[in-house]
Amino acid sequence: MKIQQFHKALIMAFLAIPFFACDSDDSDPVVPVDFSVTVKHSETFENQVVKNLEVIATNTANQTELKVTTDETGTAKFMGLTPGEYSFSAKLTMTPEQFLNFAAQKVEDDVVFNVNQGNVSVNVTSPTSLNLVLVTGKVGNLLIKQIYYTGSDIQEGALFRDQFIEIYNNSTEVIYADSLHIAQINGRTSSSVKDYTLPNGQFDWSKSLNMSPANDEANTEYVYAKALFRIPGTGKQYPIQPGESIILAQNGLNHKAPFTDKNGNQVTVKNPALTVDLSGADFEVFMNDDYVSDLDAPNVPNVDALLNPNRDLVLNPQGKEAYVIFKTSEKIEDSWKKYPDPSVKEVNERTKFNYQIPNNLVIDAVQLQFSPSKIYNARIHDHQDAGYSYAPKGAFSSQSIIRKTAKEFAGRKILQDTNNSSEDFTTLDIANPRGFAQ
Repeated sequence: MKIQQFHKALIMAFLAIPFFACDSDDSDPVVPVDFSVTVKHSETFENQVVKNLEVIATNTANQTELKVTTDETGTAKFMGLTPGEYSFSAKLTMTPEQFLNFAAQKVEDDVVFNVNQGNVSVNVTSPTSLNLVLVTGKVGNLLIKQIYYTGSDIQEGALFRDQFIEIYNNSTEVIYADSLHIAQINGRTSSSVKDYTLPNGQFDWSKSLNMSPANDEANTEYVYAKALFRIPGTGKQYPIQPGESIILAQNGLNHKAPFTDKNGNQVTVKNPALTVDLSGADFEVFMNDDYVSDLDAPNVPNVDALLNPNRDLVLNPQGKEAYVIFKTSEKIEDSWKKYPDPSVKEVNERTKFNYQIPNNLVIDAVQLQFSPSKIYNARIHDHQDAGYSYAPKGAFSSQSIIRKTAKEFAGRKILQDTNNSSEDFTTLDIANPRGFAQ
């Protein structure tokens, strides 16, 4: 009995001894971590590192923020971070001037680049560095890249049936050509002042029959298309990749090779080097007219000709025109207003009309002139094109006007766009579909 009582007392004494459980924090103490974050631009801008940019590390448990600025290598070094889960973010805002210097692209508003990466584990057993890639939305737009309006030699070349307009995706994202409209803008080539003109001799559109608005806005807020073509499509049928272009041809033929006209005659150019191969054009204008060279190339889709006083896509070989492009999902032929030019006093079956295009829809515009010594009144507004371009050798010279290349990122050419064609364009002695200025 005494032994049993002794054992019981011994057990009770043991149980009375305080029991200390081992805390994992005591056995695994908090070890601060040095963590580095490198910030770069995306592949669109050749993964260039970003210097002098603030990077924010946010502890997701307590929302504590730590801010560090990137160095010359684009790296922000966070020294002694408390282990835990973090998010890392950065934001870069460029003014239009800064973005022009950086990417050689003209924009109207600030360009904002962002990145925010969460669920990043920071501890001694995880990676101690991170790459952040800044991204932004679409920058840039479609541009009129090349206009081959002169045509080629009358005797040795293809006359003007080989004309084309090239439109380029100068942006960072895919743009769909569906519902893109290409317009030839109407205007006077004479500077004589009439009762239907402005003081400079250009049309006063406020004086057109039944014009609305019948005030100065008719001249300042709109341009007027004498010919208008629309690229068809379902909305996402005709993608244009960044750095690529589409060709709108008068005729989607290889003009270097013989062809048979509508009268069954064989047509052969004497000097194929003077003209172009447009069999790979993306679109053509086909009026289904009896015009002998208005052929329907079977492999080239036709655009919708909403308005065209000519029997084909005919560009003035002397350069007495202006062109604009714009996009709208509206069915223009059902709802947009058309007016005769202001010289028309009454409407009859021969009256030619002009679509009224709001300036705020215009994506790009180019003014052509005959030559610097023979300048006609501009048909578009200065904010759309403050200058002009021209082919020095004139009509039927095979020359085209083409945009200069301002910069190149990872093989993607960025074309110059200052809204001044005198600065933005140069010439090719022989037009070159999808080519670039040297």
